[in-house]
Amino acid sequence: MQIVKNSIAMRLFRLLYIYYNNSYVKRIVLWIVNVYRYSILVRVFESVARRRSAMESSVFIKVIRILFNYVDRFVMRVSKVISDASGKSVIESVVKAFKDTISGGKATALILPLFGMGYALGRIVQNRFMLRDILFLGITFIAGAVFMADSEKRKIALENSFIVKIYKLIME
Repeated sequence: MQIVKNSIAMRLFRLLYIYYNNSYVKRIVLWIVNVYRYSILVRVFESVARRRSAMESSVFIKVIRILFNYVDRFVMRVSKVISDASGKSVIESVVKAFKDTISGGKATALILPLFGMGYALGRIVQNRFMLRDILFLGITFIAGAVFMADSEKRKIALENSFIVKIYKLIME
């Protein structure tokens, strides 16, 4: 504990604390805090926070809650019936095939080109489209194409690339 007390950081902190306690900044901050604490604005906020909501005892709100509870139960029953019957459905098999495609990682590679197109469209709308935006759009399309490729093909292509060879040369 003595090491911490005698450290340069603690001595500097203690010195700054003493200067702050004796400064005008502290007096101004305390004055602002006291003015705010006893202001009308704070009393209004506190009274609004303590007030009981009129909605809690409203008959209309109670009727709406009961109605939504019935609708919620009905939707849950329909959902259960659909999920039980979905094993034989054509629509369910199409959705499952789409999910398999997405989980394969191919659809996520489309995010980069879509982002690039959105960025370029925004720059066009702002009338600030420049050469670097065209380059950025091209890079996003190339990156999307690279990620669309099979991971084994991508690994082989990266192992034979000039940049990876230079990286390995530098790192070894």
